[in-house]
Amino acid sequence: MYSNIGNKIKVLAKISFLFNTVLSIFLAFLFFAIEFIVVGTVTLILGPIIAWISSWLLYGFGEIVSLLNSINCKLDNTNKESEISEEESFVMFSNTKH
Repeated sequence: MYSNIGNKIKVLAKISFLFNTVLSIFLAFLFFAIEFIVVGTVTLILGPIIAWISSWLLYGFGEIVSLLNSINCKLDNTNKESEISEEESFVMFSNTKH
């Protein structure tokens, strides 16, 4: 459920953008139907733009989480390699005769 969370956040940003865009278009036509032409026009123009800009923030957060996860995995692999080399050097050192 919590694996690959960065990509899930990015997908959520895309879904949020689509949902908010469709909702703002629906509300704009609803305003047109009850003859609030100015409010409907503003909603039709600004609604998708605000949805787009707000999805950047969520998508950017998902990108940061993905990159941090990638960095963490690379550091874990580096630490495992350094632990192995320390163990190998200990074995090599203990096998030498004094």
